[in-house]
This record gives sequence, C-alpha cells and structure tokens, in this order.
Amino acid sequence: MPPDQASKSLSGSVAAGAVWLAGGRFLVRSIGLISTIILARLLLPEDFGLVALATALLFVLDTLSDLRFEQAIIAQRDTRAADLNTAWTLNLLRGAGLALVLAAAAYPYASVMGDPRLIDLLLLLALLPLLDGLKNPAFVTFEKSMVFHREFALQLAQKITAFCVTVTLAWLIRSYWALVAGMLTGNAVRVLASYQMHPFRPRPALAGWRRLVAFSGWLMGANVLHAAMQKAEFFLIGVFLPVRVAGLFQVGSDVSNMASNEAVIPIKRALFPAFSSLAHDPQRQYQGFRRAMEVITALALPLGVGLAVVADPFVLLALGDNWREAGLVISYLAPAAAIWAIAGLCDTLTVSSGQTRRVFIRALFVASYLIPAYVLGIWLGGLQGILIAAVFVALLSLLVNLDMVRRFSGRPLLLPLHGTWRSFAAALLMAAGVIGLRMHLAQPEHVAGQILHLAVLVGAGGLVYLLAHFALWQAASRPTGVERHVVQFIQARRRQRSPGTPS
Repeated sequence: MPPDQASKSLSGSVAAGAVWLAGGRFLVRSIGLISTIILARLLLPEDFGLVALATALLFVLDTLSDLRFEQAIIAQRDTRAADLNTAWTLNLLRGAGLALVLAAAAYPYASVMGDPRLIDLLLLLALLPLLDGLKNPAFVTFEKSMVFHREFALQLAQKITAFCVTVTLAWLIRSYWALVAGMLTGNAVRVLASYQMHPFRPRPALAGWRRLVAFSGWLMGANVLHAAMQKAEFFLIGVFLPVRVAGLFQVGSDVSNMASNEAVIPIKRALFPAFSSLAHDPQRQYQGFRRAMEVITALALPLGVGLAVVADPFVLLALGDNWREAGLVISYLAPAAAIWAIAGLCDTLTVSSGQTRRVFIRALFVASYLIPAYVLGIWLGGLQGILIAAVFVALLSLLVNLDMVRRFSGRPLLLPLHGTWRSFAAALLMAAGVIGLRMHLAQPEHVAGQILHLAVLVGAGGLVYLLAHFALWQAASRPTGVERHVVQFIQARRRQRSPGTPS
C-alpha cells in the first residue's frame, strides 16, 4: 500500500477508534457525573473522604505492582497464546499478593490516618485486586487490532451496574458502604463480560514471562513513582487536614479530571497502537504526534479552563451547599488537569517507541520536585497551598515531558507546541470573557435560574473560544492546523448534503 494510502487508512482507524472510545467514555462519565450529583445529595463529604483515603492506598499499591502487560501485548508485533497465559497467571498472582498486603496494611494505615473505620473498608476493598487478576488477558487484543467497540460495551456494562448498586444502596442505607459495594459489583461484571466477549480461556503458564518483562520492566519502575505522585495530595490531606477536606478534594479532583480527560484519553488510547505501528518510521510517527498535540490542546484547554471559571455556579447547582468549597478545588485542578492531559501525549509517543527507560527517568525527576512542592504547599497554605502547588507542578511537568521527547527524537523542545499557541490564546480570551460576564450577572437562588445562569456562561465561553480560535487562525494566514481540518470537514459535509451530490 502506498504511504499516502497507508497514512489515510491509519488515520481513519485512529479516528474510528477514538470515536468509539470517546463515545464509551462520554456515556460512562455522564453516568458517573449523574451518580456523583445524586450521591452528593444522599451522602456527606466525610463519606466520600473516608472512601477516598481507602482507595488512595489501594491505588498506590495497585500501581506499584502494575506489570503493564496489556501495553506490552499491544506493542508486540506478534502475540502468542503463551504470552496471554503468562499475563493471566502473573496478574492473578499479583492480585492475590496485593490483597494480602492491603489486608495487612489496614490497621497501621487506619492508625496513621486516625480513623478506625478504614480497617473494615480496606479489608473489603482487598477483594478488588483479586477480581482484577481474573479478567480475560486476551481482551486487550481487541485494542491491539484497533477494534474498540468491545471496550465501549465493557465499560458501559461495568458503569451501569456500579451506578444502580451504588445509588440504590446510598438511598437505602445512607452510608459510605454503598460506594464500596458499587465498586465491587462493577468490577465483577467487568471480569465476567470480558470472558463473554472473547473466546480465549487462559490457563496457568509462565512460558512467556521474558518477552513481557523485557518490555514492561522500566514501566514497572515508573509505576512506583507515578503511584507516589498521583495520590500524594490525598495522603497529605488525610494526615494534616480533616476527613471532610479529603472528601471535597476527591470530588473536586474527579470533576476536574472528568472535563479534560474524557475528551483526551480516548484519543490517546487510539493513538497508542497507531504510534506503535509507526515505530519503524520515526518521521511519520513524530508528524502524527505533532498533529495529535494540536488536537488534544484544542480540546483539553477550553474544557479545563472553562470549568475553572464556572466552578462556583456549577458546584452550587450540581452538588449543593454542602460542597461549596469544592469550587475552590475545581478552579485550580481543572486547568492543571488540562495541562497534564496535554503532557501525557508525550508518554504515549515515548512508550509506543519502546523508550520505556526514558519514562522511568522522567518519572524519577518529576517525583523529585512534585512531592516537596506538595509538602511545602500544604505546610504554608493548607488546602489552597497544595492546590497552587498542583498548578505549578503541572506546568513544569509539561516542559519535562517535552524534554523527554526532545532527547530521543532530536527535535527542538517546544516544536510540538508551535501549532497550539492559538488554543492557549483563545482559552485565555474565553476565561476573561466569562469572568467579565459573571461580574455583571447576579447569582440566582432558584434552580431554574441557576441552570439558565450556568448555560449562559458556558455558551458564551464556548462561543468566545471558537471565534477567537478562528480569528487568530485567519490572522496567522490560515496555517495547517486543527482549524483547517474543521473547515474541511464542514465543507465535505455540505457537499454531501447538496442536491445531486452522491452521498
């Protein structure tokens, strides 16, 4: 196949995969957002904070031991049954060991956090890694083949189950146990569905461990650092601030990440196998990386910055008076999440190129300033101090990630951002416009007025962003970029709809 045709075919596969993944994540996160809004009315911030502290420990232990075999299987040129059997066996052993470690850590962790309720919570949550270890290892071959509608169905089944169980129990018992029950049942459904959707049946084996570990060895080291970094805020808040603040931070963080990540993660997942297939052609791979950087920046920035400037009215409408302080969390973490989403594309490129050692070195360097920045922030300014530190860390980490790409690609440090400046400028203009509009609009007291108020702010912000983006594009003499792709798409749709044009 000629290079141009191959490039178009690959771009089409990436686009189709991203649509399926984006659709799945949009539905899943929409259900999650509805669930959070309902649960915020049924439960208290202390309930969310308690579960957040328990799941933070589970997350860290899980990430520390994550063998990343799924990425290894995707990156392989050929996948053998021995690799799948080995991945299943090692994941099962890992899940059992992780469950034992979590159970053993329950009492000392509860003592450090000063809340004995964490003991029973952690003992029950120890079932989660056992369930995860049982999932069908061959399910990832769908992603390897860029067949993403199966993942769409799997995510939807898991989330709907968790939603029904959690909301029902929260309404009946008004307790944090509803959150735990939802997680357990959702994961159980995910495991069962993975076997229903794929005919492969694993059996105990270790024959393929060398091939898998050869790829994932450095990633395992990076996982240790990522685990410490991703939940450092929760541990510090749990030790130095009340449990209620941990709950506010948990919900605020979830909402902040939801805005940017739901638009970006599906694209990254579709890009990983595409980048892996271009590992033999670094020039085309890097060109694809730059185009993807423009698209992701154009999507993530307005979502993150836009959510930040409407955080207070959003929280008041969606979560209620008990959660007002979550608006402060969102106003800082939503833009930071957008920056992390942009920076994360560097990982997608680096890992798909087999440069896993560089990911580990980068993670080691980020940890060297992230944790001290969080400690200093919470010591000097409490909750707001750690939020300011989070924004600083996100910005610095974007440059560090770009430097990682520079080192193995040989391209200039800021070259991937050359086509994104219009998105940054348009996002700033959008923020200024929405803030100015908020200053002239009174905050209504009734729900109908609050809905209209928020809709006006969101609509105005979106309009300002789009107009500013295209105005800057015109002023720059309409260079190749995300705007041109949008214009070409609209023109193609118009030609299809015009009379006498074949559809």
